[in-house]
Amino acid sequence: MSLKESIVEDVAPERFAAQLREFKEAAIKFSRTLATVRATLLLKLPSGELSVAATSSSLEGFA
Repeated sequence: MSLKESIVEDVAPERFAAQLREFKEAAIKFSRTLATVRATLLLKLPSGELSVAATSSSLEGFA
């Protein structure tokens, strides 16, 4: 095995591990954001402050 091949084999797992850590951090951030939105909606829906029908019609343009 040449030195170049050895270096490539050593770097590839480190790069994969770094990408995996970045993905994990992004997933955790997304999960926290989703939990915050869910908690906010769960407080507003029962109180009548937010209507599902009104929200659905205003979101039709995003689909």
